[in-house]
Amino acid sequence: MARSVSYEVLSTRGDKWTIESVYDDRQVALYEARTLLDNRHLKAVKVVQETYDDEADRTITRTIFNEARGAAKGKPKPATQEETKDASAAPAVGRKKDGSEVIKYLIILVLSIGGIALVMLAGAAFLMGTFGGK
Repeated sequence: MARSVSYEVLSTRGDKWTIESVYDDRQVALYEARTLLDNRHLKAVKVVQETYDDEADRTITRTIFNEARGAAKGKPKPATQEETKDASAAPAVGRKKDGSEVIKYLIILVLSIGGIALVMLAGAAFLMGTFGGK
């Protein structure tokens, strides 16, 4: 019987869960989930274990970590199981989605540099008007 296991790290900022990353290693996924809890914009984080059995053509989904921001740290909530039948449920391997964070920082950088440049131009115009304009 061929089985493959993957661990999805999901987060939520409101009511909708978003897949942050997918791993083959349980410990790495749990570490990433705990690290994401430090992000002040996230409301909750969870890790879902997906076991795909290609002979039976089914996926068993189980939540192994589920923690909300600000909740008392301790044992994760009890695991839930759900079976689904899906022919294309091959697990994703080791990818991490962090492009939105990079874009956010680039936008902040561009706006900061633009603001500094605008202040410098205004200062130069003021000095030219005060001392150089006759």
